[in-house]
Amino acid sequence: MAPTPDIDRPWECNDPRRDRAMIPYTDDHTAALIDEATTTLILMRAPMSLGDAGPAITALISLAGQADAMVCDAVADAREQGYTWDQIASRLTTTTATARRRYAAYTRWRNTIDPTRPTPAVNEPPDANIRCATSSSTPVDDLPSPTS
Repeated sequence: MAPTPDIDRPWECNDPRRDRAMIPYTDDHTAALIDEATTTLILMRAPMSLGDAGPAITALISLAGQADAMVCDAVADAREQGYTWDQIASRLTTTTATARRRYAAYTRWRNTIDPTRPTPAVNEPPDANIRCATSSSTPVDDLPSPTS
């Protein structure tokens, strides 16, 4: 049985070799994923608050902060895999100079880590000047930890 084409976009070809992750964009898949992640995080942290806007805000900020922090390692991984700064900047939707300014020091630092040595729970450089300068206004490290 042949796959059914998208009814809303019958002209679109769904070639599995096509790289639809070349340029960041939001769509129904993104919205569904974020909605599911938000609901899951609320259920883990405050199950009786599902449907309350307050915990939803907190969960979304937590997810955004964590995603922003993960971009640093994704950029370092891309450099290790041979991506150029131009290619990385294109995927970050920024200029090459900005991508380098934000991520080069962290990438260099991470490449100096000895993989045989146990790493701390948080992969954070010892020098505060080597922090990954992401676009988030609130770095994930600055988000408070819940107290038990």
